[in-house]
Amino acid sequence: MHVHSHDPIKHLQRLGRLKSHRSMAMRLRIVVLAWQGKTALQIATATGMSRRPVQEWVRRYNAKGVDGLWDRPRSGQPTKLPRQK
Repeated sequence: MHVHSHDPIKHLQRLGRLKSHRSMAMRLRIVVLAWQGKTALQIATATGMSRRPVQEWVRRYNAKGVDGLWDRPRSGQPTKLPRQK
């Protein structure tokens, strides 16, 4: 998979160790694995995801860098459940 070099790989690996944002850490891990030359299928197997989301995260990183990996705002009614702190 082709990955644009928006950030140094060491920086991405450091960001991927963030414990407070597990989903972001997983997305960064996907990008790092792609940068290391792994295929979408290999990355999907290593992360327990399917191939299509892996391709989508790499595509979003290529388009916008790390900012593209954050969740986009969602439309619809906000949750009524209390947020955990």
